[in-house]
Amino acid sequence: MKYFMYCRKSSEGDEKQALSLQSQERELRDYAKENKLEIVKMYSEAKSARIPGKRDQFKAMLEGLDARKADAIICWKTDRLSRNPEEAGKIMQRITDNVIKEIRTPQKSIGTEDANDILMGVEFGSNSQFSKDLSYNTKRGIREKINLGQWPGLAPHFYVNYGLKNKERNIIPDPNIAEYYPKIVDEIVSRKLNVIRALDQLNKWGVKNRYNRSFALSSLHRILRDPIYYGLLRYSEYPEKIGAWEPLISKKKWLLLQDVLDDKSKPIKTRWEYPYNKLVHCARCGLFITGYTKVKKSGKAYSYYSCTKRHGNCGNPPIKLNDMENLVTPFISKIKFKGSILDELKKRTLEKLENEFGHEIAKREEISKSIAQATLKLDKILTMRLDEEITKEQYQQKKDEINSELDNLKEVEIDLRFNRDEIRSQLELYFEKVKGLYDVFTNGDSEDKRKIIYEITDRIELDNKKLRWNFKKPYLALIEVNSCPENINWGGWWDSNPRPLLPQRSALTS
Repeated sequence: MKYFMYCRKSSEGDEKQALSLQSQERELRDYAKENKLEIVKMYSEAKSARIPGKRDQFKAMLEGLDARKADAIICWKTDRLSRNPEEAGKIMQRITDNVIKEIRTPQKSIGTEDANDILMGVEFGSNSQFSKDLSYNTKRGIREKINLGQWPGLAPHFYVNYGLKNKERNIIPDPNIAEYYPKIVDEIVSRKLNVIRALDQLNKWGVKNRYNRSFALSSLHRILRDPIYYGLLRYSEYPEKIGAWEPLISKKKWLLLQDVLDDKSKPIKTRWEYPYNKLVHCARCGLFITGYTKVKKSGKAYSYYSCTKRHGNCGNPPIKLNDMENLVTPFISKIKFKGSILDELKKRTLEKLENEFGHEIAKREEISKSIAQATLKLDKILTMRLDEEITKEQYQQKKDEINSELDNLKEVEIDLRFNRDEIRSQLELYFEKVKGLYDVFTNGDSEDKRKIIYEITDRIELDNKKLRWNFKKPYLALIEVNSCPENINWGGWWDSNPRPLLPQRSALTS
């Protein structure tokens, strides 16, 4: 096999960054040399993998794989390849299609023959979870600011952020335009203006936003609805509290403003529900399928799903609401999994997980020993310096060399730091959730149905009154096993001579 080497670190423009990439490359080249692996090209970049589509080198590597310039990848860990579901799916699909025959790391190997879709899904999912966990410290700082009554983010319009003062950050009224906020509120309340006319008034006064542009209509609407201007701190899911900044109007005036705005913007209520609205795509033009209802002169109503046809009439005929339900039912019945099969799959998947952690633990112990030895070296040269056995310059040179070695070792240790219990817990939660999917869908409301469809499908298409479903890989694998209960040994996942259980395509049509 021919290998592409892929090295990645999240931060950009950092001295440690370059060292980290060099460290990965050095370790991988040594590993490839020891195992006689042919590396045809290296891809290296300092980019975050949390958001898909941002890594040029990763994209170029996939294009090279599709062009058959190589058929395997070597990287330090699988989380170097992806920390988001979309790009993880691209890797997993290429493994299934045999475009990627192997992903090799110094700790383990993932190949087409022994690839476990559920385990891969959980592994790449844990990589994505790690990316989410990186935001935890930021959220903790936000909580602390909110506890102090400080606004935790960018100042809203008519306020500005001020710098560090008495070790606190907060917001103050914008000295250039803050006076116009109570003025426009007075205009709206006294003259019963709607948002459009209020925007015209601000433009007449020449009021600009922080970007020196006129306010957008939607932006002004949000500003007038935001209670921050009477001093209420409302941020995400945190409990509301009074902020520590200067309010621009009173709460009484703000409530009067809301009454006027409510009178000018009555919501349009509908009598019909379309649970699959904008969940299904038109197979002919790619736009969403949306629901609508026609009412005859007699008062009788007929509900349909149809392509939005924003790009013109694509010729895909509408389908009645009840007919759509009848199409959905056979697919939903596929997620009614047998408890005995799920229990056995869970058992075997957890056993495989434990086996794969064996090498990780051994490697981590080896790195810990090396770190302890390097620390002892530091103590030793310090003793030598105190006893004047070496000069100050010699001590500093040795110290820098050992610290550099320690930095590399600690970086490797962090990469190896898996939380086995956390991944095991994710697997157990996954199987527990799978057991109840069918009951929740059949007994739940429209919102429950939408959430489950998002959970189990990649894409649903409607073409000529027929549905085509793309189940997500872990669910597709379970569906295939669930439909063949006599295949109790699940050979496609664990036998030494596997027989694939999965079809070549993940799209099912009805």
